[in-house]
Amino acid sequence: MSAKKSPVWKHFKITDDNPKKVQCQICQVKLAYHHSTTNLANRLKSVHPMQSVPAAATTQRQRSLDQMAKTPLPGKRKRDITDGLVTFIAMDMRPVNTVHGAGFRCLMDKLEPGYTIPNRQTITEEIDKKYTEVRGILCGIIKNSPAVSFTTDNVLI
Repeated sequence: MSAKKSPVWKHFKITDDNPKKVQCQICQVKLAYHHSTTNLANRLKSVHPMQSVPAAATTQRQRSLDQMAKTPLPGKRKRDITDGLVTFIAMDMRPVNTVHGAGFRCLMDKLEPGYTIPNRQTITEEIDKKYTEVRGILCGIIKNSPAVSFTTDNVLI
């Protein structure tokens, strides 16, 4: 990195006698310099923390595979997964707090790392919407039927 671009150069100067050495302007210690400011930034961070520069200012790093896998999903994909999650909870009569379980979160992270599981309130609202939608469909079917029969099991204790 060029001496003119990194903010660490406010605190270091290349020595006159050796271009592979720099001198700290705070404590006058000489350090090796091989065209990278990483060790200079680390020196500031460990020995002169009040003078250190933010990590983002010293280097731009490539995203790791984990970070790339956690890329947010497109809206349609996210919506489809949330709909599937709501259907799973409703059809299998699972408690809504299933989404907070460590095992469930681990499973979802393996299946779709970029998906952020909605909170309990959002899931509950989605279940209410699904109920209203299905209720409307069933009411329409019942209204258009010539005859309807209901049976129940009545257990008295």
